[in-house]
Amino acid sequence: MRRRIVERLAAGEKTAGELGEGFAMSQPAVSKHLRVLREAGLVVARAQAQRRLYRLNPAPLAEVDAWLARCRDFWKESLDSLKEYIEQGKRERVIPLPARYPGRAGPDLAGWETGCWRRSRRFAARLPVDRTAA
Repeated sequence: MRRRIVERLAAGEKTAGELGEGFAMSQPAVSKHLRVLREAGLVVARAQAQRRLYRLNPAPLAEVDAWLARCRDFWKESLDSLKEYIEQGKRERVIPLPARYPGRAGPDLAGWETGCWRRSRRFAARLPVDRTAA
């Protein structure tokens, strides 16, 4: 809801009634959302006779945009290096597992069927112990 209000304010100043048009909520609910946006510094209100006109305050959004730009740069570099890694892997010949480890026949390598060796030990059935023979 608040995001839609911010989107509507991007077009220019509007009253609370104009901002609430088309939403399935009461006027007091719209006013509460506007109050939260005002307290966050995203919206500025000014009085014009009996009405209040709301407009968008771009300063906090510029801070968010600057933060997002740093994130975009990070992800762009990370995704570029991932793309390079994948393309490099396509060029190299991949050796199948049985050829790497002679005597092993594929998926049972590293306990594929039974899970991790630690898990298989922990959940293995315990052997009965004959305590009468001593």
